[in-house]
Amino acid sequence: QAFPAGFHRLDKAVSVLEAAREPDPLNARILFELGSLHARQERWDEARELLGKSLAIEPKQPNAYAVLSSIDLASGDGVAFVRNQLRAIEVDPADHEHAAVLAMFLYELGLLEEADDFRNRVRSIAPTSAVAQQLEVLRALTIGDEEAAAARARIAIESDVPNRQSAFANAVTELLRVAVRAGEVDAALRFIEAQAPAIFDIDADSLPLKYRLAQASRAAN
Repeated sequence: QAFPAGFHRLDKAVSVLEAAREPDPLNARILFELGSLHARQERWDEARELLGKSLAIEPKQPNAYAVLSSIDLASGDGVAFVRNQLRAIEVDPADHEHAAVLAMFLYELGLLEEADDFRNRVRSIAPTSAVAQQLEVLRALTIGDEEAAAARARIAIESDVPNRQSAFANAVTELLRVAVRAGEVDAALRFIEAQAPAIFDIDADSLPLKYRLAQASRAAN
C-alpha cells in the first residue's frame, strides 16, 4: 500500500496512520512510517519504540536503521549513530548513501582513514553521485586542503548537483566558508550566481528548494 507522498501537517499524518494501524497492528510498514513521523517531530522515545517494533517484525529495513541513526545523532550518541548506520549498510550494501552518511560523520570527526573506507565504498558504487561529490569536498577540508575543497565545491555547483544529503547547499556553504577565510567572497558569489542565476534573490517568486537552502548558507557566512 502506498501512503500519501506529502502531508501538510504532521499531526494529521500521525492520525491517518494510527487509524490505519488499528486493524493491522503488526504492519511493519505502518509502524515504520509512524516512527519516522515521530522522529520528524522530535518525539524520540515514541519514534524509537515504533521503529523497534517495526524492525522486530521485519529486520531487513535499512531506512529504519537510518532513521534511528538520525535520532541517535540528534541525541548526541555518536556510538549508536555509527552502529545503526552500519546496520543499514549491512542490510542494504548496494545503497551508497548509507555509507556516505557514515563517511561524512567520520570526516567531521577528523577520522580520515576510517572515513576513507566508506568513501571508497561510495566511489565504487556511485562515483558520480551527489554524495560522492560532497565527500570529496569534506575529505579535502579534513586534510586541510582548502584550495582542493573549493575546487571540488565549484565542480559540484557547476554540475548542478542534486541536493541529496544537502550536497548542493553544502557545496555553496563550503565554497563561501573557504572564500571568507581567503578574502575572496565577492569572486565566490559571482561564480555561484553565474552558475545558478537568482540563487541569492530572496524576493524571487519561484526558486528551487536547494537554492533557498543555499540562501541560508550565505546568511550564515
